[in-house]
Amino acid sequence: NLWAASSERGVFKTTDAGRTWTKVLYVDTFTGATDLVMDPRDSRVLYAATYQRLRKAFGFNGGGPGSAIYKTIDAGANWKKLENGIPPGDKGRIGLALALSKPDVLIATVEHATAGGTYRTEDAGATWKRMSGTNPRPMYYSKPTIDPNNDKRIWLPGTNIVKSEDGGATFEEEPTSPTYDLGLKTDHHVIRVDPANSSHIYVVGDGGLHESFDMGKTYMRVNNIPVAQVYRIAVDNRDPYWVYAGLQDNHSWMGPSATRHWLGI
Repeated sequence: NLWAASSERGVFKTTDAGRTWTKVLYVDTFTGATDLVMDPRDSRVLYAATYQRLRKAFGFNGGGPGSAIYKTIDAGANWKKLENGIPPGDKGRIGLALALSKPDVLIATVEHATAGGTYRTEDAGATWKRMSGTNPRPMYYSKPTIDPNNDKRIWLPGTNIVKSEDGGATFEEEPTSPTYDLGLKTDHHVIRVDPANSSHIYVVGDGGLHESFDMGKTYMRVNNIPVAQVYRIAVDNRDPYWVYAGLQDNHSWMGPSATRHWLGI
């Protein structure tokens, strides 16, 4: 339920390819799970981030004691809250990333009133260290990525993309082009790094899907995916009539409903 407390929140598990599900981690009716990562060495070891949040028509309450990091070593039968080094008190959204090259290393982006930022563990969650205060707009992004070949290289998407080469202590903004055709639009939500080539990355966000072969210096838009968030649509009175669509954060678009040209619409 988007608008009210609900017991259908938490981490759910299936053992029959999705036909049935069992809730294995539950905090309360206001707290859901927003991130889940698995240790590649042992599928019974997982880390979950929970987020206390309730949406109302006029806004939302995004934080509380339900927000935390949990770990299981028995495939979800039992969970332990990881607190050593994590700031106490109410927290907001938390994002998690696990280093495939060194699975005892995890990054957590923690939303907190006074101690928010990028946290790092190198002992599988036993202890955490606040590396920096970097955490772009936590409730909206919070999806860190660790280079699968280099546990010190951390990517944080956001309005702009930032990257760390020292494990999260310092971040630099990537020098992307501001143009819509040659570079990236703002609002980036997920980054994926090619395990075979760290210079090859994908970025997805409000501007669609982009691909880079030089670690973010330049990007190509993958412009053949027929998806868009359309807010309004209209037609005019010409023959053939034209269709007009207003997109979320991506301008207004127009084109003929039919054409006799051999290239098609």
